[in-house]
Amino acid sequence: MNGITCLNRRQRGIGLVEIMVALVIGLILLAGLFQIFQSNRTSHRISEALARVQENGRFAMMFLSRDLRMAGHIGCTRDFGLRNTLGSSNYLYEFETYLVGHRDENGTGNWQPALPSGLSNVVKGTDVVTVRAADGNTILIDPMNSATDNVVPRTVHDLAVGDTVVLSDCEMAAAFRINQIDGAGALVHGQNLGKAYRGDAELMRIATTTYFIRENVAGEPALWRRIGNNPAEELVEGVDDLFVLYGIDTNADGAADEYKPADEVVSWDDVVSLQVTLRVRSREDNVTAEPDTVSYDGAQVTDRRLRQTFTSTISIRNRLK
Repeated sequence: MNGITCLNRRQRGIGLVEIMVALVIGLILLAGLFQIFQSNRTSHRISEALARVQENGRFAMMFLSRDLRMAGHIGCTRDFGLRNTLGSSNYLYEFETYLVGHRDENGTGNWQPALPSGLSNVVKGTDVVTVRAADGNTILIDPMNSATDNVVPRTVHDLAVGDTVVLSDCEMAAAFRINQIDGAGALVHGQNLGKAYRGDAELMRIATTTYFIRENVAGEPALWRRIGNNPAEELVEGVDDLFVLYGIDTNADGAADEYKPADEVVSWDDVVSLQVTLRVRSREDNVTAEPDTVSYDGAQVTDRRLRQTFTSTISIRNRLK
């Protein structure tokens, strides 16, 4: 009888208490695993957003730095009077002014100085900066006999009718538009270029390039660029603010003595450097743990996007001494 009793005890199943304890332990383990998964997913989302923001910031600053440091470049000459046969009444051809900025301090869409015509849908409260310079791709020419001669390139080029170019040596420079290319390949301009340029003169395209912030078709802010009268092109998505301070040389030693925003610059000829600040945001929302409120397009915006600020001081090479 005792043997039967012992056998029955050994064959008895798991009780309710044991099942409940096992379930609790299992739930605790599952909760831990879920927490680890969520943490890893959040870290991955933040890392991916940060990498994209940093990449966009580097690209945007690269575009700006490359053009801004070349402001006023028209060959080996500097500090001279450019002969501008295109006139200066059109914003696109004011080549005597190598740099100009615009600021909308209060986010009301009232930029100072006023924005050029044709530049629309700029995000309020952001700066606009325009630079004028030759592109650096030099073309050599045959010597001219007079200041009104057509310009004959003697190296391979891709210039076309309607292009705006500058002809420069180390003494003088002249900007003109190509009206025609004759059968011999000469560039017909119909202007007095001020002198008969020698064979060591350089011919280059010259253009007015404007950088600004605008929303793209997806509604995301981006850094845009407009070259001449060509349609504006989107460069880098996610840039939602551009702020520029201009380094003013007050004693003609080639170095910036003070930095001022665009609406406080008296003479653009005194600008020798720029301090550019970009704010770049992630495309995805719900990235950061806490919401952040920033000023954007003239209003306060609260979201959980990841944002990072990039700042660079850029010297204008043509103004260095």
